[in-house]
Amino acid sequence: MEPISLHVFDPVSGTHITGLPYASLSWSDSISDTGSMSVTLPDTDALRRIDLARVLREYGSIWLAKAGARILHAGWLVKWKLNERGESITCDIGGGWTLWKKRLVVNHALESKWRDGIVLIDEDNPPVDWVLNLSGTYRDIARGLVAESLKWGAAPYELPAVQGGTAHSRTYNSWDFATVSDRLGDLADLEDGPEIRFDPRLDGNRMRFRLNVDSEIVDTKWRWNASLPGQRVRLAGIDADGSDITGQCFGTGGKDEDDLMVAMRRSSKLTGLGWPLLQSANTSHSTISVLATLQQYVAADVRAGDEPQLTVGVKCGIEHDVHVGDWIDLRLPAGGRDAPSGLAAHLLQRLSGTSVLRLKVTDVSGSAGSEWLDLQTRVRS
Repeated sequence: MEPISLHVFDPVSGTHITGLPYASLSWSDSISDTGSMSVTLPDTDALRRIDLARVLREYGSIWLAKAGARILHAGWLVKWKLNERGESITCDIGGGWTLWKKRLVVNHALESKWRDGIVLIDEDNPPVDWVLNLSGTYRDIARGLVAESLKWGAAPYELPAVQGGTAHSRTYNSWDFATVSDRLGDLADLEDGPEIRFDPRLDGNRMRFRLNVDSEIVDTKWRWNASLPGQRVRLAGIDADGSDITGQCFGTGGKDEDDLMVAMRRSSKLTGLGWPLLQSANTSHSTISVLATLQQYVAADVRAGDEPQLTVGVKCGIEHDVHVGDWIDLRLPAGGRDAPSGLAAHLLQRLSGTSVLRLKVTDVSGSAGSEWLDLQTRVRS
């Protein structure tokens, strides 16, 4: 792979500002999440020649790492810190999703009509300009949230075409002042919710984040054999965390005086395998007024939680351009306990009952100077 270079772009136009020297650089991406990048800038003559006042702007500059034409990560500078000796600057960068933590779901019609003072909010007959109605596919709704926010102020984002239809609809109340990030996350958390990414793109000296929404985002379907050294693929651990495990979920929605909306879903996958019934509660959707939506959230919790919570770590050569969402069919290595990945392969074969794992990539991380990518995956159903 070509050497990794670091670049900074304008937060409004997306035009290239400068390249940056770095001492260390690492990145991590997660599906339907912000992702992150950590960079250390050394005190060098090259760094001092750069207009750092324009570069070191928290939420005011976009940083991008690339190797040749391949973009490894891009995101918004969130915070930076000069170390005590003044020898280096550490910088924390988010992803394309990060900006939407600083934008609110507010109907843009209010910009020209805003008046400070008392506003009568009758939820049964709300004032028109305080409500944002979106419909269509889940992609259309996500697109509508981002498009409405961009009316308040430009940022380098690209939107997909409208798909149309009336498959879904959402009413967003501006008086909730929810972040765009939270509402996008709400869509992704639904039982049939989409996967969402903001993919960085370069066009000459300009960059854009392209909104990518689909029921499942799969750029590449990889077929690897962990026994073949030439493929530079190996197992890298197994993790089973029961924090989110559940077989029955109770959820609460909006409350109107003494009326409280509730929903419950239960599955028997784990109990059928010998687990006891495990219960959980989802009380994080207090603004929901549609029962079907609340039912989707509790169903999503049960769907994700009512199975063994197994995460499989995989290392692959950095030459493999793996993205979050990709599929992997991984043939487990043979061999005894002393063979590379011997215990991991033995465990996985016992737990899954197969020598070929069907995996989905949920997280990708890497660092400059390393020949390997670290992948976190879950077993595909």
